[in-house]
Amino acid sequence: MIRFKLNSYLAIALAIIGLAGCSSGSSSSDDEVDNTAPQAIPDPASTVNHTAVVQTYAPDFTGSDIQLVDLSAESLTASGGVAPSDQSDFIVAAHNEFFYRIGRFLIDTIAQVDVADPTNQGTLLDTKDDPEDDSTNVHAMVFASATKAYLIFYGHDKVWIVNPNAQDQASFKLGELDLSAYTDSDGIPEATSGIIVDGKLYIAIQRINRNNNWSPNEPGQPAYVAVFDVATDTEIDTNPNDDAESIKGIELDTRNPRHFSYHEDVGLLLQSSGDTFGEAFYGRDPGFVGGITRIDTNDYSLQLLVDDGDDDTHPYGYITHQTIVSETSGYFLG
Repeated sequence: MIRFKLNSYLAIALAIIGLAGCSSGSSSSDDEVDNTAPQAIPDPASTVNHTAVVQTYAPDFTGSDIQLVDLSAESLTASGGVAPSDQSDFIVAAHNEFFYRIGRFLIDTIAQVDVADPTNQGTLLDTKDDPEDDSTNVHAMVFASATKAYLIFYGHDKVWIVNPNAQDQASFKLGELDLSAYTDSDGIPEATSGIIVDGKLYIAIQRINRNNNWSPNEPGQPAYVAVFDVATDTEIDTNPNDDAESIKGIELDTRNPRHFSYHEDVGLLLQSSGDTFGEAFYGRDPGFVGGITRIDTNDYSLQLLVDDGDDDTHPYGYITHQTIVSETSGYFLG
């Protein structure tokens, strides 16, 4: 019962903190930060704005809003009405004193908001080159600095390099990273999350086959992590001794990667969910091909820390989130 209660509250905490903890922090330097991955609540004395930004949705997805929570207050209370909308597919990301309201599938917009003045939202910028293009479906925004960030698209084979402080469309997009080498049989790599560690951008690429009922476990289409040098925006070959024509990224043993987390005393972890919906919705065999993997940021080797099991034995169910609190403490949802 105690364990169940802890997991229940963890789900709430991740929804608040993981979406956007408006605080200053970094896995590499004071000017490089990723707040898109679940983070532990920082010490109030070290924060710029000790505020949680929570994206909420109507139960039937007919609308949404943003709630703000002052985490330094003795009694935590959410204040809504920040950005009510009749659309629901939004996420938020944060850097320093700003958070960013990002419209995903078929919305394809982004707005910068100062947490100190949240009702005064900045210019609404497009996340598509052309209005006629298919939805890019932003899944993450990863910050390299106050003037450089990466938009990771689920529906596109590129990553945008952007200026998060841009006030007009012309100065927003700075360049692109090319993920076309990771395109699978449906024509899209399905990049879903990212994190910057020691000057390198790690991007989780699912390679899910949407033409086969969103199967993440297609033969010959393993998931990958692509790695880019943030200073030069060039891709790093994580296995330079293999065939020159091979994909440069880290081939994963797990499928359906989703969430990164990093702790300097633990390293870089990546959670993968496996085929979470295949059995229930599409009649496939149970897809326990997920888990939590540690990625060595020097030689890019992998260590499976938590295995979700197999079709017969899977004590945790599908693993859907994870976060690190300290060198000896972490949590995951199963």
